[in-house]
Amino acid sequence: MDGREYDRFSTARMSKLRIKQRFDEGLHTFGGRLQTSEGRGQIVKGCLGFVRGLLRWTVIAFVVALLLLGVLMRYVGEQNVFFAFTSYMPPLLWFLPFFGLLPLCVLLFEWRGLVIGVVGSAAAALCFFGYEWRGQPTMQATDGQLVVLTNNRGQHGNYSMKAFKEAVKPDIMVFQEAGAVSARYLADPFYSEFKDGKDLGEFALISRYPVLSVEPVTFVDDKSFSQVVAARYVIDFKGNHIVIYNTHMPSPRDALRYHVRGSFIYGLIGIPGTPFAAKRREAQRGWDQRIAMLKLVKDRASKETMPTMLVGDFNVTSLGYCFGLMTDVFGDAHETGGSGFGFSFPGVTRNPLAFGQPWMRIDYLFYDSKHWQCEACITEPDRPSQHRAVAARFSLVAPAPSR
Repeated sequence: MDGREYDRFSTARMSKLRIKQRFDEGLHTFGGRLQTSEGRGQIVKGCLGFVRGLLRWTVIAFVVALLLLGVLMRYVGEQNVFFAFTSYMPPLLWFLPFFGLLPLCVLLFEWRGLVIGVVGSAAAALCFFGYEWRGQPTMQATDGQLVVLTNNRGQHGNYSMKAFKEAVKPDIMVFQEAGAVSARYLADPFYSEFKDGKDLGEFALISRYPVLSVEPVTFVDDKSFSQVVAARYVIDFKGNHIVIYNTHMPSPRDALRYHVRGSFIYGLIGIPGTPFAAKRREAQRGWDQRIAMLKLVKDRASKETMPTMLVGDFNVTSLGYCFGLMTDVFGDAHETGGSGFGFSFPGVTRNPLAFGQPWMRIDYLFYDSKHWQCEACITEPDRPSQHRAVAARFSLVAPAPSR
C-alpha cells in the first residue's frame, strides 16, 4: 500500500469513527433525557413539532396540487385525455385527500395547516366550479327584454317542466333531443302564448315571436364523417332579427365509461417516442373531434352581424378548455347573471360523491356581449330529469337593423 492509498484508508477510517462517536453521543443524550420528565417532554415536543411540520407541508402540497389541477383543466382540458376525464368527475372527489388530513390537523392542533387547507379548498371550489354569490335572480322581463329557456329533453322520464316554465315565463323555448315536438307544444293550451316554432332533426324551438328560418350547422371531417351539431334559427324579435344557435355536441358518455377502466392515464404517460404514444393518440381522437365541432359552431356564430346566442347542451364542463373557447368570445349567462353553482347535469344520479345531486354544468346560454346584456340566469331546481332546464333574461342593448 503506497502513501496515497494509506491516506485514503486512514481518512475513511476516521470518518467512520467520527460517525460512530456522534451516534453514541446521540444515544447517550437521548438516554439521559429519557431519565427525566423534562427530557421526555422535550422529546415528545420535538417529535410532535416534526409531525406537525410534515402535516402542514402535506396540506400545502395538496392545495398547490389542487390549484394546479384546476389551472391545467382550464387551459389544457379536452386537449389531453387525462384532464378531459378528470373534468367530468364529481367535485367532492377533488377534496377527498383533505378530508383525510382534516382530522389529523385537529387532533395534532395544527391550526396553520388547517387554515391553509380550508382556505385553499374553498378558493378552488369557488373559482373553478363557478360559484356566483348573487341572490336568487328574478326572471320577470320588461319591455325590450327576452327570456330564453333551453333543455335537453332526452331521458326526461316524462317529468314535466311546466312548473319551471311558469316560474320563468320564457319568450323562447329551445330543445335538444326533441324530435318534431314544436307542433305538439303549439297545440297545447298550456303553451298558448307561443305563436311559432320550427323543428330540424333533433332540434326544436318555439317562440312568442315569428321564426323566420332554420338551417343546419353540419360538421364534416377529413374522413367524410358528418353530423349536424346545431340548428341556426333566425327570429324576428320586435322588428329586430336575432340569431339563436340551438346546439347539441356529442355526448362523451361512452368515452368516459371506457376511460374509467384506466385509459385516461395515457394522457400522462403517452409521451411521444414511447410505446404508449399510439394509445394516447387513439384515446384522444374523440376529444379532438369534439373540439373541432365546437370551434366550427363558435367560429360561425362569431361572424354573425345580428344579435346572436348559442344555447343548448354543449356536453362540456365549465372546468375545461372547450368552455374557455366559448367564453373567450361569448358571455356565459350563469357567470354574468346566475346564482350558486348552476349545475344542470346529471339531474338523476346515484353517485354517493354527488349526494344524488347534479355536479356539473354542460347546458349553457352563451351570448354576444356586443348586442346582449344578461340580466339574470336560473337553473331548474329539482325536476328529476337527466338534464335540468336553464333560463336567462337578456336585454337587447345594441339592436341590428332588420333585413
